[in-house]
Amino acid sequence: MEPQGGITFVYLIILSFIAGVSLTILVTNLLIHFIPGIDIPSQIGSVMWIEATMDFPRKIVWIFPFMSACCEEIFFRGACLFSFLFIGMPEMMAIILVTALFLANQLYLVETPVQAIVIGTGSFFLSVMGCMLVLLTNSIIPSMLMHAIYAAFFVNNNASFADKKGYVQ
Repeated sequence: MEPQGGITFVYLIILSFIAGVSLTILVTNLLIHFIPGIDIPSQIGSVMWIEATMDFPRKIVWIFPFMSACCEEIFFRGACLFSFLFIGMPEMMAIILVTALFLANQLYLVETPVQAIVIGTGSFFLSVMGCMLVLLTNSIIPSMLMHAIYAAFFVNNNASFADKKGYVQ
């Protein structure tokens, strides 16, 4: 497949970001509907790496998840996906395996079922969409940007929630 570039990258990044956020919010709303009174922001805010991120000054709180997401994409959608494809693994099997590895990496850091559902759902969508972006563009740059913006968006929103609740100085 010929690599796509320019405006196609931008459209794919925006579409993937919107899809990821929408699907994550859908699952979150379903949780709220079926478990009234659940405090999802506090649950997610108590995930170890998110909680540690809240110690950063408010103006730069997005930098850690942004950079972390870029590194994860280099490893999972770059090294792993391209390696699996290089050895001849079918695309669908490579996507499934990379997604399983990514989920294991993300879910290792959670402590509650609610955290696992919310983080797991977002991670699943990010991984599948990231793999599809890589396959469509022959580049990890769009998946890096999509994942980094997604992570920074949610951590920044969590920081805003924490500000309102008085959790962050």
